[in-house]
Amino acid sequence: MEVVFYNGDFIAASDTPISSINRAFNYGDGFFESIKIINAKPFNFSFHMKRLKISLSILKLSDNYS
Repeated sequence: MEVVFYNGDFIAASDTPISSINRAFNYGDGFFESIKIINAKPFNFSFHMKRLKISLSILKLSDNYS
């Protein structure tokens, strides 16, 4: 039985919600974007969206929001 350390516990790999061979699980792939809000409006929103789309394409994720 394969055992993994998940959320502070050692559990069977088959009991995790994601596979232990998942790239994000093993390498921490991801991205973070913060957007400055001024007077209830996002500042430079189009630039943020361009960076988000580039990040999604690098990680080979689909864009379901546009």
